[in-house]
Amino acid sequence: TRSDAVRAAETVTPENSFITMEIQKAVRRRDWFQAEKSFTDCQEPNTIVYTVIINAAAILKQPSAGLGYFEAMAAAGIPANSATYSAVLKIYGEKAMWQEARQLWEQMLASDPDSTNCPSCLHGLLNTAAAAGDVDGLRREMDAARARGMEVDSGHMGCLIKAQRQARDGASALQTLYQMQVDGMRADIIHFTMALGACVREIEAGPNHSMADQYLAWVLGEMSRNQIPPNKYFVEEHVAMCLRVAALKDVPAALRQRRCRQEIGR
Repeated sequence: TRSDAVRAAETVTPENSFITMEIQKAVRRRDWFQAEKSFTDCQEPNTIVYTVIINAAAILKQPSAGLGYFEAMAAAGIPANSATYSAVLKIYGEKAMWQEARQLWEQMLASDPDSTNCPSCLHGLLNTAAAAGDVDGLRREMDAARARGMEVDSGHMGCLIKAQRQARDGASALQTLYQMQVDGMRADIIHFTMALGACVREIEAGPNHSMADQYLAWVLGEMSRNQIPPNKYFVEEHVAMCLRVAALKDVPAALRQRRCRQEIGR
């Protein structure tokens, strides 16, 4: 649903309402060419129209184009808002452009501090840190957000687990899952899948099959306790862990894989 701010802006410039709707239709069809064509039909694009095309670029995996529109927007003297920053940070996250994300965040703090209290903007910043595997940097930004009075939610904690996965730190990822429960946050299958992925990568980096068994048992136990069913992505990580353990224990891989799938199906 479009925000009140979007609707208000389109009331002032109603001709842009048609343009934004056409861009959004193109996004739903995964048609970047048509999205750009609709944008070029706008004679005087404003903040809303630029934001919609930048977000379209983020969704349709056109990072260079999206960042180009952001630069053109700034060059034209058109102000950005929190939705614009959120879209740009989404692009930075896809490309793990952590330095650029931090620079933008500093600009936001200086020129539009209210936008840094937007949950989606914070998520974009943290997700970029996660993609770069900077666990310490992510924690610093999360702590700074708390200091500003922001509430850190399960989506933000998911970014931390993603960073720990990139850093191959399974033990810390499981600790984050545990802390979420202590803080009253519900972890979903995405959190558990990323955490197990962190465990797989830790075992690959420094083989220790006894810890692998413990990690897997804890994850499966917590999922069962919280009634969270596995999805195909979790199954892939589960099988990867089983195969890694099989290699360490010199168990035939095919046999171990079959046993893993039987366990998941129980």
